[in-house]
Amino acid sequence: MRPLIIFNGRFIDFTAENQKIKALFIDRHEIQKVYHNARHLPAGIKRFDLKGRYLLPGFTDCHTHLISRGLERQRIDLAATRTLDSCLRKIAANKDEYDIVFAQNYDDTDWSTSEKRGLTRKTLDRITKKPVIMRRVCGHYAVVNTAALKILPKEWRYIESESGRLYENAALFLNDVFRPDQTTLIKAIELGMQEAAKNGVTTVHEISDPERIGLLLKIKRASRLKTRFVLYVLEKYAGALLDAGITTAWGDDFVKFAGIKIWLDGSLGARTAAISKPYAQSRNHGRLLISLARLKHLVKKAEQQGIQLMMHAIGDRAIDLGLRAVESGSRRKNPCRHRFEHLELLNRRLIDRLTRADIIASMQPNFVRRWQNPGGLYHRNLGRRYLGMNPFNELRRAGIHLVFGSDNMPLGPIFGLKGATRHPSTRNRLSISHALAGYTTRPAYAAFEENRKGGFRPGMLADFVVLDQNPEKIKDTDDLKIDFVILGGDIIYRRCKTSEH
Repeated sequence: MRPLIIFNGRFIDFTAENQKIKALFIDRHEIQKVYHNARHLPAGIKRFDLKGRYLLPGFTDCHTHLISRGLERQRIDLAATRTLDSCLRKIAANKDEYDIVFAQNYDDTDWSTSEKRGLTRKTLDRITKKPVIMRRVCGHYAVVNTAALKILPKEWRYIESESGRLYENAALFLNDVFRPDQTTLIKAIELGMQEAAKNGVTTVHEISDPERIGLLLKIKRASRLKTRFVLYVLEKYAGALLDAGITTAWGDDFVKFAGIKIWLDGSLGARTAAISKPYAQSRNHGRLLISLARLKHLVKKAEQQGIQLMMHAIGDRAIDLGLRAVESGSRRKNPCRHRFEHLELLNRRLIDRLTRADIIASMQPNFVRRWQNPGGLYHRNLGRRYLGMNPFNELRRAGIHLVFGSDNMPLGPIFGLKGATRHPSTRNRLSISHALAGYTTRPAYAAFEENRKGGFRPGMLADFVVLDQNPEKIKDTDDLKIDFVILGGDIIYRRCKTSEH
């Protein structure tokens, strides 16, 4: 890239210093100099005139599946459907385009009980004799028809053969059986990066596998990556990585290995998240997906090699399990920066233990916006407990390092902001500044990147999002518009005509 000066705007990185910044000098994809006086800018250098707009560090989505999102865009997407019948009609209308009919992202939150019971293997058999997969938005639950059921490995657990219902790993790992080819995966990466850019996301903390990492490296070598990938590899591949001696330091500014992803429980929508008190109108407590002994072993081995663990823990029983494992590990305060994902159902004692263990809390405000409302999914599944879920401000006040992601439900911090700032419990609402910090300045620490991302200091990457209005004063965050997205000093997205001259 050519050297660039960015000026004539408001620079927001939630520090006292940002009020004084007048311009940034960018070269070799980094911030080289910060100017506090616009009258002394060097001449003869290309300039980007913000024209009074607001420049923030690029958004980081701290928990996502960007490549999977690209796959969804090549399959039947049920996100806009609202009933079982509309799902089935959409699948039937598109079935001839596919040899494997893979439909994803249906949300049965507002379905009637009879609709939920009515979705079975036999229901899907009536659509086509081809293999049909219909996976819920959470990814932890799916229903398949008879043809698809016959293809699944006989040794897989969490399968109800009579109904065709799949839970947890059986639903999560369907791509291992119905494998997309490399052409499809490469297109998925490109589609995912396009969606990230238009949502202001310059870095994703991506859950992945060795094949997809190899494709990312191939695209990087061709200089075609437009998103930075911080990678967390699924636990089933962890043994090879640990044996190879790979550490959190492996990689570069575009593709970096950060750690290992472990599932401790399921999801609230599928009623498989592990909770101490049963789900409403049932005796179901969800399920733990790993033993304490196995988890302690992984923690010990990871800490011996300096590898971060990302633990999916939604329910209070799963959070307790994760804490028991890390509390038995290193006596120092979390040098590997282990992080817990989701942390939706907490209590005061668990928060105190998270604080003492110095665990990073990686949470999803868009879950709050979608499902944590009176009469919503969480209310129906948990009763009055729903109100105290996702206690963002309580975690912030406890000093816990809080970062935000989307889990693709949907991708994009602008959507998630309302979940953080308009939490149903007023005491757990965050200010817009604290909410934005969870997407901009704070994520870097969660990936050992605080010297490269998240601020306006020399040596930091020139990754920015340019907003049309002051986000700290706007009344409705949905009114915020992303005008430009800049990656390493290059514009990768623009909503309006360029302001360069």
